[in-house]
Amino acid sequence: MQTILMRETSVRAVVPQDDNGSLVLCGLPGLGMNIEGMPYFDPEHAKHTFEYLSSLKVSLIYFFMEDFELPPQARDMIEETASTCKIKTKWIPIVDYGTPGPESEELWKAGRSDRSACLKDGNAIAVTCLYGAGRSGMMAAAIAAEVGVETRRAVRFVRQHFVEAVGSLDQERWVAGGSYLT
Repeated sequence: MQTILMRETSVRAVVPQDDNGSLVLCGLPGLGMNIEGMPYFDPEHAKHTFEYLSSLKVSLIYFFMEDFELPPQARDMIEETASTCKIKTKWIPIVDYGTPGPESEELWKAGRSDRSACLKDGNAIAVTCLYGAGRSGMMAAAIAAEVGVETRRAVRFVRQHFVEAVGSLDQERWVAGGSYLT
């Protein structure tokens, strides 16, 4: 059995949820940057990241980037790799440094029972954006609030595990406002 180290993946942090599974913040599995600063997709890196996510008992992963942010063919390869690792994917576009728009917030609300069941079963949920801090941190804080962390403390709770989590004041306000809980 091969051991995969967190530093060999795009995983940024694991946030335990008491006895109810955990949250995993990560950058886009397989994202690389060439010397000119252009993004590309590295299938081997994606494979390592998904295998590591699987070892953490991730059964559901959310992607919060917009399609134009993805390197060519990345989405199809990610879907295939996630499926191989038996990890269900959900795509909810959110503008970088922004908060969910009305359509994205409705998609998020519609998945609440899936998230709750996942965590109650002791599994993990991964949240990802390009780097794995801003949008991922915001949505990890929202999940923490869904399972009982007070909305005004949720960002601080996630930052205890990953100091870079949540990328803007608007994102902090969105989490604290709790509109996603209604």
